[in-house]
Amino acid sequence: MSALYALAEQVVRAAVARGVTLGTAESLTAGMIASALAEVPGASNTLVGGIVSYAPRVKQALLGISQSVIQTEGVVSEPCARQMAEGARRALAVDIAVSATGLAGPNGDGTDTPVGTVFIGLTVLLLPAYSRSRLQQWLKAGALRVDGRVWRPRDPVSGGETVHGELALAPETVAVAQDIPLDIR
Repeated sequence: MSALYALAEQVVRAAVARGVTLGTAESLTAGMIASALAEVPGASNTLVGGIVSYAPRVKQALLGISQSVIQTEGVVSEPCARQMAEGARRALAVDIAVSATGLAGPNGDGTDTPVGTVFIGLTVLLLPAYSRSRLQQWLKAGALRVDGRVWRPRDPVSGGETVHGELALAPETVAVAQDIPLDIR
C-alpha cells in the first residue's frame, strides 16, 4: 500500500464518517488528488468531483479566479490556491475542497517562482459545530495540523514561520493556503 493511498483512505473514511462531501481543484497535480481519493472503496459516498484547471482561462471560467490575482500574484501563489479551493467548493457544491497549484519544472515559468514551488489550498464549509472564531483560535494555537505540519496565520510583518498557513474567511467558509516545500526530481 502506497503512502498516497493510505492518506487517501484516511481522508475518505473520515469524510464518510462525518457525512461531508469532498471536491478538488487541481493544476499542478492534474487530477491526481481526485484520482487517489476515487481509488478508495466507498469514495463515491463522499467524493463529488474534481476540476483540472491548467490554463488561467479555465481557472477563471470554472473556478472564478480573479484576473487581479492572476496578474498580480500569479497562478502559482497562495491567493490563487485559496481561490481555487473556494471556487471548487462553490462549483461542486461540496463541504470541503482542496486545491493544488505549483511549478513542477523542469523549466521555470519566466517569473521569480522557483521550480518545485507548490501551494495547497483548503476550504471548509463552516458547519454549525465549527464557528469562525473557534477555527481562528485553533489556527493561532497551532491546533490544525495537516500531515504533521502546523497551520498558523501568517504574520504580516515577518511573513510567519517556515511552515505557515494563511487564513481567509469568506462569509460561509474558512480557507487556507500553504506553500509546501517539495523535492521534485
